[in-house]
Amino acid sequence: MFRLFKLLNIKPKFLKIFVCLVLLYPYWYFYFGYGLFILIMAFTYYAYVTEVGKITTGDEYFKDDNIFFRYGKRERAYVFPIRVKDSWSVDESRNFADGLIQRLIEDFKNLLSDNPMGGKHVVAVVGVFDQDRPKMGRGFLKSSFTGTNGAIITNMVTYQLVGKTVALHHETYTLGIGKWYDILYFVMVSPITVLFWIYPYFKNVYSIRCQINREVENSFEQYDLDSFYSASIEVVTETLKNYLKEHQLYFETIERSINNFITNMTTNNIYNYGGQNTNTINN
Repeated sequence: MFRLFKLLNIKPKFLKIFVCLVLLYPYWYFYFGYGLFILIMAFTYYAYVTEVGKITTGDEYFKDDNIFFRYGKRERAYVFPIRVKDSWSVDESRNFADGLIQRLIEDFKNLLSDNPMGGKHVVAVVGVFDQDRPKMGRGFLKSSFTGTNGAIITNMVTYQLVGKTVALHHETYTLGIGKWYDILYFVMVSPITVLFWIYPYFKNVYSIRCQINREVENSFEQYDLDSFYSASIEVVTETLKNYLKEHQLYFETIERSINNFITNMTTNNIYNYGGQNTNTINN
């Protein structure tokens, strides 16, 4: 016992501090650890469950080039150029673009319904903010479909004015299904991993759901996601055609651009719904 005491009688200051820090963990574990671990695991599960609200309706914050990090893999992205009339002012061009977004909102709601294929479809206008430049927020139209098994496909639409051109941006993201064992594993190891993700989570730059919901692995769910994707592309193209015709802007060049849009967004398969190769969209 005396030898053990002499062995622990360490003189260097930094080494004593190090030993204290090492001993702090088992002391905390045995005296307080069980309660703390349960609280961490409960919070982790709560954060996972409630994050779906942010994905479907909430505003978004990001850092650097990590925009829409909650939504899984970006499957498609296309910028559709619309040449407006030379006589239009900046305000007239903006009003035209705002009207197009409003028409898309109405058609997404009316033509795709709230509960297609037994799932849930939510249409909302959300603000997206760069955390390094919070005054540079932009508005996006979000059309989000959640399948009966929990997979999510999201369309993001916005525009920018470039002189006499309205650049319409359309992006599609997919997020897989959270298997019970994936959720359980993440929750069970959270007392160990929480130090690595808790700070970015509260900074709104980390998604628990995106880490867990990586794959679909359900054939019916894949059919539903593919069906909603094809239907949403149909809504965008038909709404665009009708709206441009109403404003006498539907010319041969616009028709070619719409055909290119359809080709880009539908001819190739959508790969990787969060990691799963579906090979089902092939119009």
